Amino acid sequence: MMEEEAEEQVPVVDDQDRVIGQATRKKARQDGLNSRCIHIFLFDEQGRLMICQRSSLKRSFPNLFSSSAGGYVKAGEDYLTAAKRELKEELGIEIPLEKIGPFVEIKENRKVFHELFQGNYAGPFKIDKRETESYEFLKIEEIVKRINQNPEKFAPPFISAFAAYQKKMK
Repeated sequence: MMEEEAEEQVPVVDDQDRVIGQATRKKARQDGLNSRCIHIFLFDEQGRLMICQRSSLKRSFPNLFSSSAGGYVKAGEDYLTAAKRELKEELGIEIPLEKIGPFVEIKENRKVFHELFQGNYAGPFKIDKRETESYEFLKIEEIVKRINQNPEKFAPPFISAFAAYQKKMK
């Protein structure tokens, strides 16, 4: 994690995802405080999902494949505001987003509440290389196949988000 990210203020939430305070991302992680994240799935006109390979500079899950965009909700933001900010920061775009729904990830000592959004956009992008190494658009079936064959190449939060997406779309 880049130093400035470690010091960002994030909301601390209870086990029902109600804000009860705030802390730095670093402190939230170290002290086992529940937090919030967002994931965005972008689809092109053929219905293919954009997956991104995370930068080698990332503290968590460097070089692994993940959502089109995503990140922590900052203090004072709601999930949608965070999603729009992350799209702008990571991909340089502003588009309408549709809420797919929540899912919860249980970490070793805390819960991370996630909200999943989707949008339709195939480029052009202004990629932040500190965030994303590369990207590609794949059919859902191809992503399922790749996760089944090589789960270690995917960030665990993406695997959770993808599973939540598939469940909601059935």
